[in-house]
Amino acid sequence: MGTWHATYTDLLRTRFSALVAYGEALTNDRAEAQALAQEASAAVFSRRRAPRDTQSAELAAREWMASKAVAGGVAADHVATVLMALDGRDETGVKAILKKATPDPLPRPTHETKDAIRIRFSEAAAVYSTPSGGINTVMEPARRQHQSALFRAAGGTVAAVAAVALAGWFGLSHLPKPNTEVQGPTASASPTAPGVAVRWDPEPAFREALTNFHYPLCGEEFAPVAKAVGGVTPVPAVHTTNLPQTGEILELSNAFTSGDGEATALLAAARSYVITKDDVVVFSGGTEFYGMNFYTANAPSDGSGISLSPIMMCDGQEATSELYDATQDLSDAEQTAAQDELFKKWSTFKAGTYKIYFVTPMVFGEQAALAGSFARDGVTDTAMISLDISYSSLTDDPRLATYCFGEKVSGDIHCSPPADVLADVLTRRVDPASVNNTQPGVGVSEPLEYVVPGRDAVE
Repeated sequence: MGTWHATYTDLLRTRFSALVAYGEALTNDRAEAQALAQEASAAVFSRRRAPRDTQSAELAAREWMASKAVAGGVAADHVATVLMALDGRDETGVKAILKKATPDPLPRPTHETKDAIRIRFSEAAAVYSTPSGGINTVMEPARRQHQSALFRAAGGTVAAVAAVALAGWFGLSHLPKPNTEVQGPTASASPTAPGVAVRWDPEPAFREALTNFHYPLCGEEFAPVAKAVGGVTPVPAVHTTNLPQTGEILELSNAFTSGDGEATALLAAARSYVITKDDVVVFSGGTEFYGMNFYTANAPSDGSGISLSPIMMCDGQEATSELYDATQDLSDAEQTAAQDELFKKWSTFKAGTYKIYFVTPMVFGEQAALAGSFARDGVTDTAMISLDISYSSLTDDPRLATYCFGEKVSGDIHCSPPADVLADVLTRRVDPASVNNTQPGVGVSEPLEYVVPGRDAVE
């Protein structure tokens, strides 16, 4: 449970106040907001597939809270406005969360209204909040529900196989056919359609980009020069947050630029960062494949990236692992006290000069052209398609929905389409003229400097 435990604990320690502030923006009631935030944090970690990091966990919790608020009677117009102001959601993004509850027409909040919501959110987030009863009180039920979700998913798969076998006994002609007339994200690989058929599978190009590239490990020296791929260079941005008693957070977001100013389509790994302190690596995104996000060069950042706290640095993760191993036999109260002490100790970054590099595989070609086609139809979560299609917006496609079990809003959903159906959903025809034949490669940004003055906060 180490990774799951560490991510959940980090969310509650570093971002719970922000979740409460988000809930207050939705409900206009502090007590109700705290209950909603606590319920949301438990809900997203009760799913079969728990969030991989703190940022994705917070995003999932916000989406859950917005959906829950509407179901609980909060005006859909107000929730949609909050989604636009605090999450930068456009019409497609609001619909992806609120579904049938999306107001029509959609509200068009003014800049003044959005700024007022953001100011109130910032002020509310500065008020320190902790889950009622402590972290373990929230975490233990979530752990049990997570295990139950895994069991239900396995049971659902067995039931689905049994249902197909039974249907085969009666005759496959009696199986219901997907209703292809239903509106939703669809794709066509018909031989009569123009263009070349491309199936979504960016991982081979991701691996090709990393050929002969060595991601630095913790403790290694790293001081690269900026590197473009196909004339496109990564450009990260950093925003720092420091909430009372929760510590410092580096919020990193991604964009890309090119000298020609063209809107070049590409894929990149959103969380692929390397951070050094005095030119020695203290955080490395590594080489694991977590899907690829769609970007357009010279466009504003879409907000994707990663949020990092001091305890997520190399030495902080080592300390967390050591604490977890050392407290397995302690009582809940003793574990909570030890965790409190650890997070207090790791609430600030060590003094020094940090350099933040966005070091990411960059993929062009047919896969980027296909991602652009998906994006034009509102399917922007391309990374999730690769990780688990059950949680992507493609589950709205009627061809896929037939093979999905569970509820998407609660996060308890599992999709097991036959291989031919999945291939059909993931395949589209793209215009050859839209394909940029630049070879995959690793792009490196100019370093962003983050200076922490004074003596080390962590000895």
